[in-house]
Amino acid sequence: LVTSLAQELNERWRSLQQLAEERSQLLGSAHEVQRFHRDADETKEWIEEKNQALNTDNYGHDLASVQALQRKHEGFERDLAALGDKVNSLGETAQRLIQSHPESAEDLQEKCTELNQAWNSLGKRADQRKEKLGDSHDLQRFLSDFRDLMSWINGIRGLVSSDELAKDVTGAEALLERHQEHRTEIDARAGTFQAFEQFGQQLLAHGHYASPEIKEKLDILDQERTDLEKAWVQRRMMLDQCLELQLFHRDCEQAENWMAAREAFLNTEDKGDSLDSVEALIKKHEDFDKAINVQ
Repeated sequence: LVTSLAQELNERWRSLQQLAEERSQLLGSAHEVQRFHRDADETKEWIEEKNQALNTDNYGHDLASVQALQRKHEGFERDLAALGDKVNSLGETAQRLIQSHPESAEDLQEKCTELNQAWNSLGKRADQRKEKLGDSHDLQRFLSDFRDLMSWINGIRGLVSSDELAKDVTGAEALLERHQEHRTEIDARAGTFQAFEQFGQQLLAHGHYASPEIKEKLDILDQERTDLEKAWVQRRMMLDQCLELQLFHRDCEQAENWMAAREAFLNTEDKGDSLDSVEALIKKHEDFDKAINVQ
């Protein structure tokens, strides 16, 4: 009787231990499922926080501000990379729990789907902002180059449109030499203008959101270059004419000086007072006639 009772107690004890173990496993398993839901909800909240951070229309107002926003977005993308690892880890956990807890499979799959949808939506929005920041950077770079080129044109046009004219041959030649230096500077800038034109056309070809403004700036710069060329040519013609005039004035002055010297020779009253002196005067006059004929 005692032995039978002891065996019964042992069996009941083993049964109790087994039930306790099964209960513990069940509770642990249920806890794991609940922990997954909790972690998934927390991750969705983080995703929503990141979504809120993307709710901005600020894409910068100049090159420096756009570059600052791009650096900020690079940091944002690094945060997303860590968040993506968390989403992937939860996805793997969900698949494992679905296998071990088929009774919770529907809830687990639904939660996993919600999480993936939220994550994919965030990724698309982040990519869209990155693309828009890139477009904004292109625009601000284009506008910065435009301002630089316009500033250069205005400066060089002021030089080639000068009204300064020389009053002698040396000055006229110096002005012409300086004007030719401006021509060299203009030609040296041709590659810069070509690169700007190509960049603008590339933005237009890609359907940039600011295409009307880009087209307008391209047209303005093209017209300004045309006007600059006209101004240079007109100034060159003026300087050529100025040099011709100064050369004429110099020649006239030289001729006047030459004739004044000859007139003084002709107006002399010296007729010689001896045969030798008369012959010398005759010889000098013959030389004078030859000089006149040469002129």
